Amino acid sequence: MLNRTKIPQPTVPHIDHLQLALGLTTAEAEVVRALAEGHSLREIADQSHRAVTTVRWHIKQVKAKLGVSRQVELVRLALAVVEPK
Repeated sequence: MLNRTKIPQPTVPHIDHLQLALGLTTAEAEVVRALAEGHSLREIADQSHRAVTTVRWHIKQVKAKLGVSRQVELVRLALAVVEPK
């Protein structure tokens, strides 16, 4: 029998902290947070009442703003933001 070890999920910073730490707008921070939580573009669009093309546009803007080229790099940056205690 296999032992299943539960892998801890990283804590995704609050939108306010993403805005301050990464210099994002509210809309950009919402999209980045949702990506970091593991949501698909369609899920993000549906939950935020935006078109998928708008979600893609926000991701493109954030990647340019932060100097990254891949979505996974964007998520890593978001997860690296440490919330103040």
